[in-house]
Amino acid sequence: MSQIMRLQEDGLSAIGVIRIKEILERENIADRFYGWDVTLGSKFDITTPYTDSERSIANLDVTASYARPIRWKWQISERLSVNTPFDNLGTAFSMSLSSDISYELVNRIDLRLRHLFLLSKPEVGNTENSQAFSGSFIYYIENNINLVVTEQIEIVPDENISTNFIVVLNYRAF
Repeated sequence: MSQIMRLQEDGLSAIGVIRIKEILERENIADRFYGWDVTLGSKFDITTPYTDSERSIANLDVTASYARPIRWKWQISERLSVNTPFDNLGTAFSMSLSSDISYELVNRIDLRLRHLFLLSKPEVGNTENSQAFSGSFIYYIENNINLVVTEQIEIVPDENISTNFIVVLNYRAF
């Protein structure tokens, strides 16, 4: 007897075929990445959140990222981003390093653990740093709709440890 299962003519309705096609071609579950990427560019703020604040000058932006799936359900990724103004190249900067581990618990639920390290050196003043640790459950509801529940702990030297609990319903347009 053959190991391949075949659908009977009356075993699958038209809506069943449409749903299978939707799942296979359009339903977005966890993204999987493999390899590395380096980008170099210029960053300039076109708008500001307040009308009376000045726009920043153009910055040099360098980003490197690496990702690797481990087995079928695990994914690790790293992202390093450095941003420095053109007029103070290297003397003033901001840097972020993000490390993620993702695990697919079940078909529609992922667990993501993240560590974020931020370091900034303003033109005048001392270097500042902070760290954040977060754990998120991502529930893929339908196609581009996700429910994300996150608990985050942020550590800033010489300040109290802060915690955040965040619940977000996302819709991805693109």
